[in-house]
Amino acid sequence: MKQGSIWTRDLAPSCSRLGYVEPIHAAERRRRLLRLAPWLALSLLLLWGWDAWLRSERAAIDALAQTDHAEALRRAAVLIGVGVGSAVAFAAATCIGAMLVALRALRAGRWPPADARVWRRTRVIGGACLRVRFGLVLLLAPAAAAFLVHTGAQLVGWAWNTYADARADAASDPRAPATTQRNDP
Repeated sequence: MKQGSIWTRDLAPSCSRLGYVEPIHAAERRRRLLRLAPWLALSLLLLWGWDAWLRSERAAIDALAQTDHAEALRRAAVLIGVGVGSAVAFAAATCIGAMLVALRALRAGRWPPADARVWRRTRVIGGACLRVRFGLVLLLAPAAAAFLVHTGAQLVGWAWNTYADARADAASDPRAPATTQRNDP
């Protein structure tokens, strides 16, 4: 067995006993990428729509804060709730996905599973090495989800505080032009 650097050689010899899975053909690789393109376009459209909605909602809250403070606070709370809810949903989906992959590998007793299609030649691992790797995934996935929720909530709070500080600075700026309030009948 040829020994390479520490980054390329296996530190646990039991990881490489089960052979290799050969890669899929280039034609199928292109077909898979083409099937992925609509999902990528849909996710970009979703992000663009999210950004447009967020900007319009913040503008509506600004306009509403001039007349009805209670309604502006309610809409701001809803906006923050949507942001934190999105962070929680993303973290939960990521955690559940990682745990399902780990459970599938542990049930099969090998990774990648026998019916797997891989992009490059992949070594099949099994035994104690598999149990350690995917046991760590099962243990750390909920911790990673909690970290993502915590970080997402902090980012939403930071964005809202930055926005509120900018609004307060703009309102207290003596050089800002005075706005007249119009009451339509």
